Amino acid sequence: LAMAEEGGIPGWITTQKKVFTNWVNLYLVQRDQHIDDIQQLSDASLLCSLLEVLSGKVVMREKSRLLSPSGPKYNNIFNTSGISVALQFMTQTENIKLIGCGVEDIAAGNLKMIMGMVWMLILKYQIHPSCFMTPLSPSLSSTGRQNVKDTLLSWVRHHLKSYGDLRVDNFTSSWQNGLAFCALVHKIVPEQFVYSTLDANQADYNLRLAFGVAQQYLGIPPLLDAQDFKKQGCIPDEQSIMTYISLFIRYL
Repeated sequence: LAMAEEGGIPGWITTQKKVFTNWVNLYLVQRDQHIDDIQQLSDASLLCSLLEVLSGKVVMREKSRLLSPSGPKYNNIFNTSGISVALQFMTQTENIKLIGCGVEDIAAGNLKMIMGMVWMLILKYQIHPSCFMTPLSPSLSSTGRQNVKDTLLSWVRHHLKSYGDLRVDNFTSSWQNGLAFCALVHKIVPEQFVYSTLDANQADYNLRLAFGVAQQYLGIPPLLDAQDFKKQGCIPDEQSIMTYISLFIRYL
């Protein structure tokens, strides 16, 4: 994939890191907590809080164990123990597959492993077939063999089939000019703008319109912004777009 780099970091990683951080904050706010960087989930107390909000279950009954008055050495020990409990909760209680993701990786703030872990949480709690308000097509709901991407893509196509020549073939280039985002928003609040007047060549306007209307009238926070689609040579990040689109599921 073509990538735009910022400070040596591929553009898609920068975007995904931002989107995942924003997504986590959607749930941490329910505990009056906030992170500025996804790598802060190396803090067991934050990770456990996130899991409890997402699952509605108790992860660690004695969170005071995560804090020790005995100094950094002991704090690290208790933090590592808390992360271990969190990972066991994910894999054993919630049946979430965490391939190659260990306690040490999370405790060390390993970006790749933490983003992989968060993506699995998004798949479990945000884009799982049980989250969809409308019935899925028989081909997707009966076999159970299609992946989440196919299911979400089928859902998008179902709801946007009345939008003329609009084609949504993927979760990357199909969204780059903003029309698919606009169509999705328009489907829910058609009174806010006239879709037929939009121009595919005005990507920046389309993206800003869609994200702005979604935030103002649907309360959907702009996990993405128009700048994420303007990075030179950067193909829009698939997982970031899927995460944002998943926020519309409860409206359709």
